[in-house]
Amino acid sequence: MTEIMYYPVVDADSKGTVRFAMNRTTDYRTVANHHSMRLEETVPNVFRFCYKRRIKRNDAISIHCPRCSAVLKRITQSNSISKNGSEYRMGLYECKSCANK
Repeated sequence: MTEIMYYPVVDADSKGTVRFAMNRTTDYRTVANHHSMRLEETVPNVFRFCYKRRIKRNDAISIHCPRCSAVLKRITQSNSISKNGSEYRMGLYECKSCANK
């Protein structure tokens, strides 16, 4: 069994449309307590974007891969709320660049 990797995500522009993932960790609590956005990687090169507030148009954002900095491609749409009701699960993203290596 592999561990879930968590990547804190930060805004790279003032509009909040460009986002970069930071260093990975397996410590969910640290990422969830100190960052409003994160990527969760349960399958290699496939990431779930999670945010503490709802984004109405998550298609207008670009998230960069934490490994190669290429823009991740959204492969599913979702705006479901998590079990505890404190954050939103925004959809799955895939890095085509890393998948082709």
